[in-house]
Amino acid sequence: MNTAIPSVVLLVCLAICTSEGKSLPVLRCRCAQVSRGLSRNTVARIATAVEIAPVPYCSKTEVIATLKDGSSLCLDPDDNVTKIILKVVKITKQKRSIALTTSSTVVANTSSSSSPTTSN
Repeated sequence: MNTAIPSVVLLVCLAICTSEGKSLPVLRCRCAQVSRGLSRNTVARIATAVEIAPVPYCSKTEVIATLKDGSSLCLDPDDNVTKIILKVVKITKQKRSIALTTSSTVVANTSSSSSPTTSN
């Protein structure tokens, strides 16, 4: 009995079933174009920005800004405005981190000091 044909059919079915719905990652730079000379309105709409270091499949540094409406914008990493934006984002994150640490310490201190004491 020849089992070659059923084996091939089974392999093809397995390949189709396991590959459906899965896409291969695209290994390329995220930014095809970068924006230079941003207007004040655009800068004001930036919610956060991330600097992405070079990786094996993309040899350039990329800066991706997320705007308040959720859209993304690629910025020129060598532009002075971009450098200022990255510094502001870094400082803002540090301040939020310190504020969260301080507020959790205050909450912990008030909860431990407000526990009822019983005296006989």
